[in-house]
Amino acid sequence: MRSFAFGILLYAFGANACALFADSQNRLFYDAVRAEASGDLDSAIEAYEGSAQVAHSANLHGNLANLYFKKEQFGRSILNYRKALILDPDHDDFSANLSFALEIAQVRSGDTDKPFVSFKASTLDLWTAALGVCFWSGLLLLSAFFFFRMDKVRTSIFLCLWLGILGFCSLGVIKAKEKHDLVGREVIVLGRISDLSDANRSKAISLRRFAGSTSSANTSVIPGESLFLDLDDKGT
Repeated sequence: MRSFAFGILLYAFGANACALFADSQNRLFYDAVRAEASGDLDSAIEAYEGSAQVAHSANLHGNLANLYFKKEQFGRSILNYRKALILDPDHDDFSANLSFALEIAQVRSGDTDKPFVSFKASTLDLWTAALGVCFWSGLLLLSAFFFFRMDKVRTSIFLCLWLGILGFCSLGVIKAKEKHDLVGREVIVLGRISDLSDANRSKAISLRRFAGSTSSANTSVIPGESLFLDLDDKGT
């Protein structure tokens, strides 16, 4: 009886905690919407950023990206459009807005997924599942062929088709994994806080690349540009 009562109490506590968590997220989100509607962009950004600390959604990051674009903070705008598209890859408006933000910021798009849309990072789970289904279903059918002693020609044709499909699914997993790992090493240049004045928002930022800490800058990047970090032997 005591265990049952404790379970009920624990469930009630968890339900209340979840409700408070959801209320906090919703309150911050709607505070941001009201601030944006009233034209107070700074307060709206602050509220959206606060909501993003609680939970993430495509609409939240899309709205935040729109606000940063209006403030001409293109690096942060591009970053949030990218986050929105990770959460909702098929959202046409976010894709169009990202392309426009990249154009305005004069950032060359680093999107290498377009020629091979089926191998993009977001399809990794799909390719992995397809490979598993293909392997086990093919193995089952092949066992049935041998059990019922199907003729060798049909068995050979099926075996070739099965291996071909397995190879293609394996290629999909490998390519999607490469894209997935690349996204994990990607960073978006935001710019320094001191460079957010009207005169400096789009200026290039000096950067040391493949150089020691005492070396001078040998390249430059602009807000919104993508960089990919090289990992050491430990993967960090």
